[in-house]
Amino acid sequence: MLSMKKYSWLLFLLIVALACSKNRAPQDPTYLKAPMVMIPGVPDTFEVATEDPEGDEVQYRFNFGDGTISSFGDYLPSGDTYKTTYTYNRTGEFYVKAQAQDRHKRSSNWSSAVRVFSGLGRIIWQLLPDDDYDCEVVSTPAVDEQGNIYVGCREGHIHALTANGNERWRFSAKYHDEFISSVVIAPNGKLYCADRGGYLYRVNPINGTKEREAYLGDEITATLAISPSNKLFINSIAGLHAYDENLNLLWRIDSICGVSSVAIDEAGYLYVGTEDGYFYSLDTLGNIRWRYNIGDEVISSPAIIGQGKICVGAQDGRLYLFDRNTGFISRSSSYGAISSTPVVGTDGKIYATTEDGRLIKFRFDGSVIDEEWTFSTDGYNSSSPAVVRLPNAGYDIVYFKVTWAKKSQEDMDSLYMVKSDGSRLAAAPIPQASPSDEGLVSSPMLLPSGIIVIGAGIDEDDTGGLVAISARGSLALTPWPLFRGNPKNTGCVTGK
Repeated sequence: MLSMKKYSWLLFLLIVALACSKNRAPQDPTYLKAPMVMIPGVPDTFEVATEDPEGDEVQYRFNFGDGTISSFGDYLPSGDTYKTTYTYNRTGEFYVKAQAQDRHKRSSNWSSAVRVFSGLGRIIWQLLPDDDYDCEVVSTPAVDEQGNIYVGCREGHIHALTANGNERWRFSAKYHDEFISSVVIAPNGKLYCADRGGYLYRVNPINGTKEREAYLGDEITATLAISPSNKLFINSIAGLHAYDENLNLLWRIDSICGVSSVAIDEAGYLYVGTEDGYFYSLDTLGNIRWRYNIGDEVISSPAIIGQGKICVGAQDGRLYLFDRNTGFISRSSSYGAISSTPVVGTDGKIYATTEDGRLIKFRFDGSVIDEEWTFSTDGYNSSSPAVVRLPNAGYDIVYFKVTWAKKSQEDMDSLYMVKSDGSRLAAAPIPQASPSDEGLVSSPMLLPSGIIVIGAGIDEDDTGGLVAISARGSLALTPWPLFRGNPKNTGCVTGK
């Protein structure tokens, strides 16, 4: 017979064994937040959570894919979110996994891996051409809150894509005229766009069916501006037109015409430039409030820079500033022709590109506008910049496209990324696109994830069309941080 002492010992071991057998490992961690793109030298945050079957406290560690496996962190209650930061010191593509462990040292499996790009300027996906046509894109994409993308191509189609680049539907222009004008997402949720042949369309964003159309009478390359009340304003070779949301004509002014797109300020006033060198301010009924004779063609579209001020570039190479009520205030020195739209940075300074290859940062003291710095390239600049803020880094990144720039001894376009102090961060080579007859090309657009999408040409390998490029940050919180003021391309500073 077993002695009482041995019996007690065996009973204790049995109880311990049973207790241990009942303890199960935590479930595999799931990611609540993981950056798709990181900038070398700049930390970013990863967030995970999991449940422990017994409700035990859990700690976590990460394999960051670059040879670094972190130590386990502090214990947290089951189900709570664990946050950690990490900094990559080199560029590359890394796969990050997380593991959980409870207080009994029972460990989960490593989680599924998430892919992280360290470094700016990597092509993530592309809208590729079909066998029967090349989808070269010179218009600027529009993006909704969910990251859905709408963009027109030179083959006469509007493409609807998910944020991952999967095509949802395709709309065809009436006579397959090219889309130079960009798609606009109106406050009523409808899509509006004009083809080069002069037709204006309202399209259902769910299935791509045409709901309405109107004919303006002549060529259109300007992009619509849409007010918060869904009034539409568009410039064309045939004149300046206003429509209601059902595409019924409200008014037109034949003497105001060109390729400059209308901009709408916070007071609801309209601003537009013309081929005969005038810059106009109008009300929504078509009454001219004032005009200014710049004296050279205005291809650039206006930007609303805040506090009742507006700016526009001209073919004479100058940036012009205006007051909402009194008109002209000041102009800059002369550079290369400015056909792009100026934009505003977080610090209130103005960025503009010039056709002779420069990105210029301007400061304005209320009466004088002058240059703060110039970043020079060897290409042709008619793409409007986009300003993105990096909160963790404390500076803006300015993205802008350069056509016919030299990269690796090849003629191709490049998307440049420049810090707000004028220093270069990176440049991404993308397939070359031929500008429209007016020199207009696609401008950068930001997805909610921080990825940049921009139109491109089609190269000899049939790649290009629309490209998504690794980038970081969120759109700068300024009145006009990119081409049409906001991701929906409304050209209106309110009702975004």
